[in-house]
Amino acid sequence: MLKFIYARLFVFSLAHIERLILTLTKMSQVPAHVIAVKDYFDRHLPDLRGVRNTDAHLEDRSRGLGASGKPLNLKGVDNQYVYAPGALSLQNLYGNRYGSTMADGSHGEVEVSYKTLIFAACVVQTIIDAFQWEGEPRTWP
Repeated sequence: MLKFIYARLFVFSLAHIERLILTLTKMSQVPAHVIAVKDYFDRHLPDLRGVRNTDAHLEDRSRGLGASGKPLNLKGVDNQYVYAPGALSLQNLYGNRYGSTMADGSHGEVEVSYKTLIFAACVVQTIIDAFQWEGEPRTWP
């Protein structure tokens, strides 16, 4: 059971990073490069928001409801582990991929791996580097 908890926390942590980046892109005087980094992040983790939202609204998805309480048009699961047309999938691990049925009825997955962790860390560092910092560099708190 712990691996499911850790996978879910990993996805939620990635979603927090995504929300922070999204918030930055809406602020004035943010370097244009931050918007490009946001697009890059979204392209590499396209199902992140949908999978995270399913976990956050599990009571709706488990009743077959999508966004705004509309019935799901289930498209099923089709990956290297499962072929289940029209199936509802909630909080599953397929190897190192955490997946669920998203609000649009499609199945989404997020890779839970060291590779994804390094990707997220590089995105955060790239955003930090996009800003012009003033003052002396500091390596202590």
